[in-house]
Amino acid sequence: MVKASNSKILGTFLDDTKNFSKKESDVEMLGVAFDLSTTYSPGAWFGPYAIIDASYQVNYEVPHFKTKLTDKVKIHSLGVLEYPQKAKKIIPVSKEMVKDVKRESLNALKENKFLMTLGGDHSIPNGVFEALNEKFGAKNVTIIHFDAHTDLWKNFHGNKYSHASIMSNAIELGFPTIHIGIRDHLGEDFELFEKHNLSKNTFFCASQPKKFYKTHGIPTENFVFNGEISLNLIIKMLSKIRTPFAYISLDIDVLDSSIIQGTGTPMPHGLSLKSLENCLHRIISFCKKADVKLLGFDLVEVSPQLRKTGDYYDANNAINTSTEMIAALIAYKILFWQYLERFK
Repeated sequence: MVKASNSKILGTFLDDTKNFSKKESDVEMLGVAFDLSTTYSPGAWFGPYAIIDASYQVNYEVPHFKTKLTDKVKIHSLGVLEYPQKAKKIIPVSKEMVKDVKRESLNALKENKFLMTLGGDHSIPNGVFEALNEKFGAKNVTIIHFDAHTDLWKNFHGNKYSHASIMSNAIELGFPTIHIGIRDHLGEDFELFEKHNLSKNTFFCASQPKKFYKTHGIPTENFVFNGEISLNLIIKMLSKIRTPFAYISLDIDVLDSSIIQGTGTPMPHGLSLKSLENCLHRIISFCKKADVKLLGFDLVEVSPQLRKTGDYYDANNAINTSTEMIAALIAYKILFWQYLERFK
């Protein structure tokens, strides 16, 4: 079941007073308070609330167009799916979460709504992917995956729906995938990486000096250096989108850890914020020109840095709110670029 957001959230993303109706909306937003599969630093349970709360601080009159985003784009909040923050048996709760997310996602997709999902750990898109597969067929949807990690583990800690297994499940379903920002070392996931020849569709963030790769004869044609994705690499990425539909799955830890600390597994040598935004803008622009329908996005692994936990998120309880603010701004810009034609 979908629970309503806590009492401090009365509206929707960017609007803290009004929740546009399903019928009039362009976008359906679903929050998922779940982080039982987190394996390092927990806290993503509060992510949806933190991102929504931060969005109320965004001065969202669109520059140059002198109008609010919500004057042109109507967002309906489905509320926040809440699950236990602790559980003796994680797998049954994971299965319940995936089932719930699939149901809500499938309903939104059938209504031809742009789907916006806020997490929560990176296991929550399992339900979205199953809904995409049922509605459009996996082979027809390219998943563009931004992450520091490959997330290709099978049954991580015995849990098929772990946050570390999300892309393994996507590939098993048959989705074409593009991976951007990877820089964690491959472990047991290397077998799947090799089996599906994923290196050709993976764009790594270099974690060694350029000279190291040159000295050891390591190819770097798909490498991002200094957190900045070159135009040639972006063009190469876009050439990999060969399906009628696309979907973006964005783990906030794709950004360099000097930019965001409020995430489950922050890692250095990541993308700069400007480079990530530039890449997202070009993806959205390409999809429109190439007649590829972007179906939605998820934004996950935002773990607010709270002094103490409780039943709900409160910015006054946060040590630092920069991660949730950055996440809110990224979501805001994706929506703006997706519906840019309405502002002209």
